Amino acid sequence: MKLKYKTLVPFVIIYFRISLLFLFFYLGSNYLNTFRTKYYHWYFPFEQSIPLYEWAIFPYISVFIFFILPMFYFDNSEIKKIERSFLFSILISTLIFLIFPTKLGFLNTPEFGINVLLSSLKKVDPPHNLVPSLHVCFTSIVLLSLYKKENSRVFLLFYSIWAILIYSSVIFTHQHHLIDIIGGIVLSFIAIKIFHK
Repeated sequence: MKLKYKTLVPFVIIYFRISLLFLFFYLGSNYLNTFRTKYYHWYFPFEQSIPLYEWAIFPYISVFIFFILPMFYFDNSEIKKIERSFLFSILISTLIFLIFPTKLGFLNTPEFGINVLLSSLKKVDPPHNLVPSLHVCFTSIVLLSLYKKENSRVFLLFYSIWAILIYSSVIFTHQHHLIDIIGGIVLSFIAIKIFHK
């Protein structure tokens, strides 16, 4: 793993561009879905009793650091492939969000007495854009890309454990259900298949 200075500026521009598009499409569709009268409830009954763990907000937000990893591995052309994968995932997800607005089914999500990061997340992210989880999708795209570049088993194990913590955090913060994780992983494989030939 080595910082590629030639990719630094292009990467920052791409990171910023994807962030803006994500905010526009994700928050925009989520806002529109707050006005819907019918929601889909796609979760297993046992998930409703899963407790909320406040510590899970930290692996949840660590995804923004995880997204920086490609800068240390890939050249500009390879980073462009990741960008296309992300953009494709955002557009497909937005379409699914609008066709199938969903609603969280957790029964024990406290509204008060939780840490500032978690409470802020709950305020800005209404519980309707669930399937697929873009948190999981983006993480999987980066992880699968890293598996093609990183030769160290230690680093790959570390990245895999980190990704699993991110996956689990979307449930333990009461942001997603299991089917959302599965949907995110499936979408990431489709994106990789299309853009990483």
